[in-house]
Amino acid sequence: MCVVGGASAYAATPRPYGTQSIIDATRRVVHTLWMVGRGLGYARALAVGLLLTACGSSDSKGLLGSAGASCDADTPCSAGYCDSTTNVCVSCLFDSQCGNSQVCLNHECVMQATCETSLDCANDQHGLAICDPNRHRCVECAANADCGAGGECVNQHCVAHPPCKDSRDCDSESVCDTAKGWCVECIGTGDCPTDHSCVNSKCALNCVSDNQCTARNQLCDKAQGHCVDCLDHSQCPADHHCAAGTCEFDVCAGGTTSCEGNSLVTCSEAGDGFSDPVPCTANQTCSTDSNGASCKAWVCQPSTTECEAGTDKRVRCAADGLSIAETTDCAASGQHCFNGECNNQLCEPDANFCDGKTPKKCDSTGQKATPITLCNDNQYCDAPSLSCKPQVCTPGAAVCNGNTATICNADGSGYVGGTDCSASGQGCSAGACVSCPSPADALRIVEVHYGVPDYVMLKNTHTKCYAETAGIGLRVGYMIRTCSFGDCDEVRYEEAILPSRNIPPEGVIYVTEQPISSVDVAFPLVITWTDSQAGMVSLCNGACSATDGTNIVDVLNIKGNQPTIPLPPPVTFGSPLVGLGPTGTTTSFLRKAFAGQYPDFKGADWTSGSATRPDQ
Repeated sequence: MCVVGGASAYAATPRPYGTQSIIDATRRVVHTLWMVGRGLGYARALAVGLLLTACGSSDSKGLLGSAGASCDADTPCSAGYCDSTTNVCVSCLFDSQCGNSQVCLNHECVMQATCETSLDCANDQHGLAICDPNRHRCVECAANADCGAGGECVNQHCVAHPPCKDSRDCDSESVCDTAKGWCVECIGTGDCPTDHSCVNSKCALNCVSDNQCTARNQLCDKAQGHCVDCLDHSQCPADHHCAAGTCEFDVCAGGTTSCEGNSLVTCSEAGDGFSDPVPCTANQTCSTDSNGASCKAWVCQPSTTECEAGTDKRVRCAADGLSIAETTDCAASGQHCFNGECNNQLCEPDANFCDGKTPKKCDSTGQKATPITLCNDNQYCDAPSLSCKPQVCTPGAAVCNGNTATICNADGSGYVGGTDCSASGQGCSAGACVSCPSPADALRIVEVHYGVPDYVMLKNTHTKCYAETAGIGLRVGYMIRTCSFGDCDEVRYEEAILPSRNIPPEGVIYVTEQPISSVDVAFPLVITWTDSQAGMVSLCNGACSATDGTNIVDVLNIKGNQPTIPLPPPVTFGSPLVGLGPTGTTTSFLRKAFAGQYPDFKGADWTSGSATRPDQ
């Protein structure tokens, strides 16, 4: 039995835990004493904490990681990181401070094996015997059951507790938490002294003021009514965070990124947990380097082999698609590279084929090929036609194929895989899915034509995203004369909810009485605009007639020879346009700027010019 200062220290031996488990236990003991350390003196408290931990193992060597220089907030480490619990420089504190496929174990970066099941981890030299099904990496534990009796899995490391079946297995100051299977300070308030409550299996002094707690080097959590070690993260040592009133060692380095499988996770600024995983897109692999983790575009198709263009070299792509893993010079063995392999023949006898970017004719022996033609730098060899065709994209680049984020293939003739950004309501930009505005924020009126037929052209002003017209309302108004004398002008309106059309970035669509192409939308009502009378067009997010003007997203007001048609508040239109005159069949109102925005639109944004569809 190990005794420190007259108190027994339990030596738990449910299973041979890894050294990291002992380190984690050390952190908890040392930090508990840190909180009361101003009474004992921090150095003395630390010494007691280390001795308490050493009692649980016959070999205390390396408990605090590799030996290193002393450090603190004023004396940083020249290399590595400062462990604020021990004030010693170490190689790492968190997995994110290690390279790809590595984990921080015993403050050293070690290789972490990949796995599909725990059988793949059975012989791991670091004792990482459990397969994490999400990351497909060997870890010390994934659940408490992996740590044996009295073992708790904390951040994939086992922490030992005194195991028990009932409270008779615990010392006089503990009770058995039968649900967990180990001894704790309390289960309910009845297990604690008077004026204490059971909080997270520990007895906490009840309080209404800090005065009741400061003697214990604690503060009063007045909302919960008991003393705590901390109320916020700033009251904890470096690389610790405040969790339920206790300073806990950080889960990860605040603000850093790391890979979880093929997804990217970000550590919170407080270091108390990770964000939800953000999957890398198709043709990307999550990779870690000295700057953290990021989703990187493939430079080649993972685990495939091919012939390097223009050479007799066979290249094998790495499993992650981010580099060339192996290059073999077939010529060194008197062979040729053909169909991704070193072969004695260069090509199929008498066949035409593409050798990289060059169409060639193979001779009857299969040992020699003659160019049929030469493709330039911006062309590729098209195998079916054995001709040079223009590249559709830059080889290997992350690009957009319509609204699909994809990768240009090796010769620039097409694309490899891809993610349809529309499926998540996004648009494609530079080969990645990006958030898109609503169609009502992207669509604008850019041309209005009085003629045969009348039409309104709408433009998707977004440069990256498609815009869907379904649910967008278009309303036209016109002034008509209902009698030959007196004030007999009457305003009439025609309105339609537009059908579904997917308009590409910066694309246009015509809303017209007489559709003539697939990009046209039929306006179901007859528009009777005349050059001498007032008119208007409004574009709405929903039905224009069912609004007081708050859902109008764009408007054009034309006065002709008549007063303008009133607009619903709060919408205004400064300097309404005049009629087009005798050239109205070949000219249109054309938008030249977008200075006016809801609710104040401007006539100065408009001019007249040649119609994109003049009357025939």
